[in-house]
Amino acid sequence: MTDPFMPGIYNLYLYAARGYVVLVPSMPLSDRRENANSYTKIADGVTPAIDKLTAMGIADPERLGVFGQSFGGYSVFALLTQGSWFKAGVAMAGISDVASLYGEMDPGAVGYPGIAHEKSDNWAELDTTGRTAPPWQDPAGYAAVSPLSYVARVTTPLLLIHGDLDMRGAPSQAERFFYALYAQGKTAKLLQYAGESHSLAQSPANIRSIFAETNAWFDAYLNRSQTRP
Repeated sequence: MTDPFMPGIYNLYLYAARGYVVLVPSMPLSDRRENANSYTKIADGVTPAIDKLTAMGIADPERLGVFGQSFGGYSVFALLTQGSWFKAGVAMAGISDVASLYGEMDPGAVGYPGIAHEKSDNWAELDTTGRTAPPWQDPAGYAAVSPLSYVARVTTPLLLIHGDLDMRGAPSQAERFFYALYAQGKTAKLLQYAGESHSLAQSPANIRSIFAETNAWFDAYLNRSQTRP
């Protein structure tokens, strides 16, 4: 993600150019295939880095934002359900309900009648959260690593972005989390981009839109206007 030639939303230099301090924390995880609970360990990799920047006077703890895509989107959900460190969040193409991910099919598989379920490999992605058994054999384990289980804890305004052809997690992953926030009267916005896959980088117009929406969200909730000349 630190490659300056990465497109649009993944080019972190673009955010720095707008005056943001951009932190990419190192989050080494143990072997996630051995029932490791990635959900609880994500904060362990992020909060020490934030504390260090705050101690150095680089970060303002009252104006912290967080965003991520894919496992980074899952990480945003995890962080916002474990603490109130951030004043704004953006989750792109994230997974919120790991049990439902097991059976979700690739939205792009509609052209494969009768074998659409074989085209999806979501079951193979589950080791990223430490699940090795199917959800009907381990319902408590799946619930424990699903941010949706803890959505009542979220206090941070959250922007959710998902492509309708995401092959790593159907749009329902974002919809479930968004609706849970909406039902509780919490601040959230859901953007779904037609024709976009997991990378959210198919269309230059969509890339520009996502970048603009992300910056507008942070500008609104991090009070950046107070420091502008």
